[in-house]
Amino acid sequence: MLAPTKLWRAVTAALRSRRPKPRPRIALILALPVLLAACVANPTAIGVGPGQAVPPGGESAALVRVADSMRDAGDVFGAIPFYRRAHQLDTLQATPLIRLALALHTVRAYDEASRTWRTALRLDPDNADARRGYGYSLIALNKPQLAIDQLRTSNEIEEDVRSYNGLGVAYDMIGDTRGAQMHYRMGLQVAPDNVTLLNNLGLSLALSGDFPDSINLLLRVVASAVATARHRQNLALAYGLSGQIEEAAAVARQDLDEAAVANNLAYYAILRAETDPAARFAAIGSRVAGFD
Repeated sequence: MLAPTKLWRAVTAALRSRRPKPRPRIALILALPVLLAACVANPTAIGVGPGQAVPPGGESAALVRVADSMRDAGDVFGAIPFYRRAHQLDTLQATPLIRLALALHTVRAYDEASRTWRTALRLDPDNADARRGYGYSLIALNKPQLAIDQLRTSNEIEEDVRSYNGLGVAYDMIGDTRGAQMHYRMGLQVAPDNVTLLNNLGLSLALSGDFPDSINLLLRVVASAVATARHRQNLALAYGLSGQIEEAAAVARQDLDEAAVANNLAYYAILRAETDPAARFAAIGSRVAGFD
């Protein structure tokens, strides 16, 4: 059993370094389509989120559990100093670092997350979750080729649809839509109804000019029970790139006002003139931090 005084000192030390909780932001539906929904900043996409076991025993493990509870309650910023303190108390254990890296990634501190993933991997090089998390942080840092290496290694250690999704995103980033679509399809062989993979495959097909298959897939996505405004705007993008302006406008109007719809239609016209998939990705992806 933990000594209450020692644990209280550890918790107090973590609280001293805790950042003020930021004011909540107002959520808005973007006027531009969102590429590759739910891809990077979502903890579930990386695979080390709520419910994963923490090694029992010790003050470090107790602090990790405290931090996990805060994170699960939505206070990711507040959890970060607890993860830091847990690592300071047990520098040979990878778990606090993996949790810390995920929290940093979630709050879009991608540089520090990337460094933290690397430190965790020096302690546990065969940890598939850490490899995958590092790959996603590299994607967020616009380093797709390095991400591909990490995500491949992660999948060799333990096959996971999230690694296939990350590989698809990375290949789309470098303009290799054939490679991207191959990996999305490999993921769909494992999870045929995975909405993220279906969405991303549909967008990749649109980027490469395969509009009929793209639209059919995205219609399937928007018909799902978990479809969001984001997914509908991705369908509008595919219609817009294909030149089906009336259909694009009709879908966009489900979530946007007329001024935003007009702006999107004008933007689709610009994108139609760009035939390079990597340039299209950059034009769309650069408008959305984290591609999430």
